[in-house]
Amino acid sequence: MVLVEIPNTSWDAPTMPKFMFPATQTGWNVGSTISYTANAPVGFTTDPGATWPTANTGIMGLVDADGDGSLGLTALPKSGSGYVAPPTSILQTSRVDKVYLTTRNTTSVVLTRKACDEFTGTVTFTHFDNHVVGCHVMGGQDCTAAEATFVDNNRTVFQVASATSQMKSVPDNATCADVRAALPM
Repeated sequence: MVLVEIPNTSWDAPTMPKFMFPATQTGWNVGSTISYTANAPVGFTTDPGATWPTANTGIMGLVDADGDGSLGLTALPKSGSGYVAPPTSILQTSRVDKVYLTTRNTTSVVLTRKACDEFTGTVTFTHFDNHVVGCHVMGGQDCTAAEATFVDNNRTVFQVASATSQMKSVPDNATCADVRAALPM
């Protein structure tokens, strides 16, 4: 089993992009709705609506989203308890301890107010894409381009069948940790 996770410290980094988008709200009472469409490209700066490249080498405008010195967004493969880190080749002689990702999520959201500070509803994903643009070999250095391409070619490609969303009001000065506490997973 392979599981690559993005740690909270990456999402909490001051360099992580923030996204502004317009929303439409029908009212302030229970039963009113809010709707919006949002694009969230992380790890690159090119047009989020462009055709998603089939290869990791097609991602242009790479940036260090989490400010750790590596382009993309750093994710960590889980090891132990049946999990193994992704190999760098078919020979599986080395594995990676860091994966540098780009992600693109484009969603359309329609939420209904359930209480004065809470909305729930459905999410439609137009784009839910990722690529591995680099990696780090366990006990070694950053992957070669060929190793990163191997990891990318063998990554999980997600398809969203259905999704729901929950939104809660938090204070203007709320931190990412405050949001995670308000909406535990």
